[in-house]
Amino acid sequence: MKPIKVIILNSKLAPYTLGKNCDPSWLAILLRELANTNAEIRYEACGACCELGDEQAVTYLIELVNDSDTEVVQLAAIRALGKIGGIEAEECLKRCLNDSSELVQQTAEKALNELGAEEDPLSLKFNTFDT
Repeated sequence: MKPIKVIILNSKLAPYTLGKNCDPSWLAILLRELANTNAEIRYEACGACCELGDEQAVTYLIELVNDSDTEVVQLAAIRALGKIGGIEAEECLKRCLNDSSELVQQTAEKALNELGAEEDPLSLKFNTFDT
């Protein structure tokens, strides 16, 4: 099985393919690929982490929000944070609303809206009733 992993990882689309597989055992590889020197691989790894939805990726994705190499990677990380969620992700997305880039601001706003929709799709608070 290991030779298959090596062959797959030679492709720029490999990280995304691993994420589509939705097998959590690939997470360690994807987290490593988020730090890859190739921006295309970092971009695909963001998409894969988004597909897996594992909160362990949040810290790594937050680092990519400040990716100085390419805005495309930055936007992919923002979208992934919106999909994965969590307190740290939400705080990061809120900071992005003040970014100098309008595209970053818009992407963060969409990601925050997605977070809100998933957490409370009908804007109802069922836990407010006294028992």
